[in-house]
Amino acid sequence: MVAAVNVILEPDKAVITHADPGLDAPLQAGDQILGYGFGGSGDWNYWAKGEWHKLYYESVLAKDSKCGFRDPKGCYARITENGIQEWWV
Repeated sequence: MVAAVNVILEPDKAVITHADPGLDAPLQAGDQILGYGFGGSGDWNYWAKGEWHKLYYESVLAKDSKCGFRDPKGCYARITENGIQEWWV
């Protein structure tokens, strides 16, 4: 069995694109957040307003990419600057 760990040397910088009461954090459009990669369940872990939160991976818009949903309202965070990550196996 092979195991790996994602080491975050510098987090992604992202911005909330629009508010959604369904998010687990009270965020508004324009709020800055820090992304710390994807967990085993596929959720994107991020830091906002002094707390850890998770966002469904399809809801995160990668830098210079497009949303995983047909309706862009399904994407709530846009990565503006990629961080530095290493995969250790």
